[in-house]
Amino acid sequence: MEKSSLRGGYTNLPIQSSLNFREIMMAMAKPGEIRTLTGGFGPEPLSISTSNIILTLCDPETKISLLGKYDREFVRDWIVFHTNATFSLPTEADFVIGTWKDIKPLSQFKCGTEEYPDRSATIILETEKLENLGVNLRGPGIKTSIELTIPDRELLHFNQSLYPMGLDFFLCCDDKLSGLPRSTRLVET
Repeated sequence: MEKSSLRGGYTNLPIQSSLNFREIMMAMAKPGEIRTLTGGFGPEPLSISTSNIILTLCDPETKISLLGKYDREFVRDWIVFHTNATFSLPTEADFVIGTWKDIKPLSQFKCGTEEYPDRSATIILETEKLENLGVNLRGPGIKTSIELTIPDRELLHFNQSLYPMGLDFFLCCDDKLSGLPRSTRLVET
């Protein structure tokens, strides 16, 4: 295990994790709004926001799948040291970390069942930019509509077609985060 695996955890766990938990939940409650996460940091290529999601939401019961450039031993070591989470295939993961190109096809992830639609994966997407420009979003938690940078609309249209099953998404860029629950609709203008 490298020394970098020991760095980046919370220095004041109860305070930092509760503040970030609130921001993460608000991101899902108000889709498309951009929130900020602080306190922890993981090794590159993990962004600050992804690192803080892991530190806040993951524990020994959590199954994580790392895709593409995120599937590195030093990233795994950091996650295990700070959360004791386990790793699994994408088909069994609770959380999946990757980029837009890594997550194709969406059918490789748990999408829930008719009886238990909530038993699906949450996709943590690392993005190059995150701003309130682009695709028009509507749905629960959005007053009228909001715009968000979405480079791959087809994937989210497919996810939308699975509702009430489907995947929930966190879009992460640097220390910024935005949530896209499966109930959010993309509206073409």
